[in-house]
Amino acid sequence: MIDVQEEATASNAPPSPATAKRSRIPLKRVAIGQYNPRRGRKAIEEMADSIRAQGGVMQAPLVRPKGHDEQGPLFELVYGQRRFLGAKLVYGDDGVIDFDCREMTDEEAIAASAAENLDRKDMSPIEEAEAAAKILAEFDGDRASAAKRMGWSLSTLESRLKLMACSQAVRDAVVEEKIALGVAEVLAGLRKEQQDELLSSTLAAEKQPTIEELKAQVLVHTKNLDAAIFDKAQCAACPHNSAIQGTLFGTFAGGHCLNSVCFDEKLEAELQQRADGLRDTYPVVRIVRAGDQLSVRKIFVEGPAGVGEEQAMACRSCANFGAAVSSIPEKLGLISRNLCFSPSCNDEKIEAHRQAQEALAAQAASAALQNAAQSAASATGAADESGSDTDPDAEAPAGGGAQAPSAAKAPAKPASKPSALPTVRLTPTIAEHKRALYRTVIAREVLKAPHRGNTLLLALAATGKLSTIPSSEVSTVLASLIGAGGDAPKREATRIFSVGKTFSQARAIEPDVLSSCLPRIAATCVSGLEAQDLEDLVHALAPDWKEHFRLDAEFLGKLTKSEILGIASELGIAKRLGDKANGLLAEKKDKLIATVLGVNGFEYQGAIPRILLPGSGRGAK
Repeated sequence: MIDVQEEATASNAPPSPATAKRSRIPLKRVAIGQYNPRRGRKAIEEMADSIRAQGGVMQAPLVRPKGHDEQGPLFELVYGQRRFLGAKLVYGDDGVIDFDCREMTDEEAIAASAAENLDRKDMSPIEEAEAAAKILAEFDGDRASAAKRMGWSLSTLESRLKLMACSQAVRDAVVEEKIALGVAEVLAGLRKEQQDELLSSTLAAEKQPTIEELKAQVLVHTKNLDAAIFDKAQCAACPHNSAIQGTLFGTFAGGHCLNSVCFDEKLEAELQQRADGLRDTYPVVRIVRAGDQLSVRKIFVEGPAGVGEEQAMACRSCANFGAAVSSIPEKLGLISRNLCFSPSCNDEKIEAHRQAQEALAAQAASAALQNAAQSAASATGAADESGSDTDPDAEAPAGGGAQAPSAAKAPAKPASKPSALPTVRLTPTIAEHKRALYRTVIAREVLKAPHRGNTLLLALAATGKLSTIPSSEVSTVLASLIGAGGDAPKREATRIFSVGKTFSQARAIEPDVLSSCLPRIAATCVSGLEAQDLEDLVHALAPDWKEHFRLDAEFLGKLTKSEILGIASELGIAKRLGDKANGLLAEKKDKLIATVLGVNGFEYQGAIPRILLPGSGRGAK
């Protein structure tokens, strides 16, 4: 068993989640995580020389626990990669050094790695770019939030993220100081195979080209009109077309554009047009640019990155679900669908599905063992009763009949698949529709019986939320009961009552009449309750949805086509449509809605989609 010696870095008190423990950990028990952008052989060798000169690692790297194996605990490096690799060069895999150890989530590890590394001034631009891409993914592609988190201006973030379009070979060449940063910035506009080809020729040349010379070479590829994805009709007679040779007549024969501003504007307009064509179909549509690669995920049903069939279906109604148009050179203009734009949420769903699958496998194994044990017991009992080991002359059992065999136990059935209600991030449109629906449902349900109103008033008082009942509504109700308000506006009704006078006047109201008004008063709270309170109340009231909801064109009209099809699949409508469901995504929205709502025999009353049920959504982002 590997021994890990620990001591608290700050005090002997139990560490909080933000407090690290100083631990002596064997280097071979630590794996490099995905968070640290530091690399470069030269820098590691320099670190090893420093460790030798100083007699050890002066500042402990940070790790987090990452499970156990038969030899003991395992750890993952969060930051301090050069110190870690330098120590390996000095001490070997069997060496032991001090580490700071802390429990951390993936998001905390990414943030800690970026913060620690960005504070070090010798970090290369490529390493900064890779750190920035990971922070951008943490913030679900929000560039303003990522820049703020890193302490950069938005323009600095943008310039660094453009380097993420560089091939790995180009990035490595910058880190290892084989090429200048300006060379990488020029190469970033090419497809990766073109970058590698030009990099090889550049490194092999006796004299490396200047930035301007390199730009001239790259221009032929990046502004290639033959490969341009936009309409090139106007380019045929454009003087900036390199194919034009002294005359504007003749046929258009390719070439490259010498006006990069015009070329880029046309390209951007085409990308935006392709994106706009998807907005009626998906909740989120983005143009994926350099640096966004880690901020978007393909949704898989099964496999190592699978979320499960039920969750994948639910994801279609999520505010983070959508499609992307690529602006990356090697995938320029390519449209990708069924994407998740929240990597952290996708990770949660993948982990939840993995745990469900493991639980299911464990249950199946347990059931198999139980069945095997029962079968063995039944076989043993049958052998005993067959008389194979008994005296043939033995007397028959009393009663003269043969002994009845014992009843065999039924084989154990595997437990049902563990199920958790899929959750999604609600779009603002769905979130508002859900709140409006819940206000109506609560008011109707509370008005069904006086005791519900009394119970709700008690709950509001106990939680300090009586203020959610509008005083103008209450005074109007009281005015109608005691005849003091008449048809006066609500604001006037509020003014004319004092507490004492209102109490005295209300005492004249018959007790049964007074009791009947309490549900009306309690129900007015719905306009002031927060979304979570509304959801909790609906869950507690457990309404019959046939009384409150019908799947109709008004609701479906608020959704995108992918959301509509997701709901149709969830409710079984798509299955009833059969072959008619194929190709519906390509139909116009009004025809899609009409098809979904035109299934004979389907009960639309009470057919409420999961996203409108309590506990299924996490609110609009």
